[in-house]
Amino acid sequence: MTIIRLPHGQFEYDETQPLGKPGGFGQVFAGRSATDQNLAVKKLHLSAAEAAHRELKIADELSGRVFMHVIQFLDSEEDASSGDYFIVMPQASGSLQDVIDVKSPLGSSETAQRTIKLTRDALVQEAFERLRGIANNLWHAISYAAPGVITKSEAAGQFVEYQLGEGTLWLGVGGPMSALGRDVFRESKWDVITFSQIGVRQSNPQLVWSASLWFSRLPGTADYRWYEVSYIDISESGGLIANAELNFRDADLAVATTVMHSKAVAFGPKAIDDEDEADFQKRWLWLLARAASGRLNYVATSPITNWPPSLL
Repeated sequence: MTIIRLPHGQFEYDETQPLGKPGGFGQVFAGRSATDQNLAVKKLHLSAAEAAHRELKIADELSGRVFMHVIQFLDSEEDASSGDYFIVMPQASGSLQDVIDVKSPLGSSETAQRTIKLTRDALVQEAFERLRGIANNLWHAISYAAPGVITKSEAAGQFVEYQLGEGTLWLGVGGPMSALGRDVFRESKWDVITFSQIGVRQSNPQLVWSASLWFSRLPGTADYRWYEVSYIDISESGGLIANAELNFRDADLAVATTVMHSKAVAFGPKAIDDEDEADFQKRWLWLLARAASGRLNYVATSPITNWPPSLL
């Protein structure tokens, strides 16, 4: 057992006894308190420490308080001896992910179906909270690189825009409050909760480069994350430009590896949060800089496998 010391006490956890699969922020292990209470001790990934500060803040706010449907947080902070970050909770008999993963049998109760929908809808709020944080970090990166950038919000805070020279970058930070159904992306087997868009518009010469953002759990992964995907229409003649896809069926078929379709992936899927956020910022800073000087153009080849891409 490994001993950790946090602000409200000393705890132990066993790294040979993980509780569930690793998540985007960390791994949960079986643990014990000084009074032998069974605990769930979440060790945050060092590479995601900055992204995990929000989770630590939430844990700190809820520490010692009891809410219906919320597992009580006992302690959270940095362990003085190791420098690792931890969140300590009582062990629960199941997890939110367990509920989401339930395959409801024919004839299952209406209450169970409602519970699954409520948990998926709760993930929509979590998704856009994360995306607003990503947008805020992107703004800081842009304003640091280009102090003359102009920012504004539109449509009751649903979109943010950053204008620089001939270029305008926009990012959707709000959306529908209800989650998509689990079978919307049935061919690719992506479990998509919700979606948004990001793009750069060049005013002279006129050109738009955009991408869909999907809050999804991909096959073979354990956590829901934001993914960036751009598409092209291979049936069209002329220059290739990476665009967002608004049609769910087309987006699903494009990422399904076993299905031929007129829409194809131009770039992605690439995660944009946690340890991948810095690369996301670099991509869109590069696109905004090209558009600002009127040098954004069609892509030379697709799919884009290296960044920056070759342009015509």
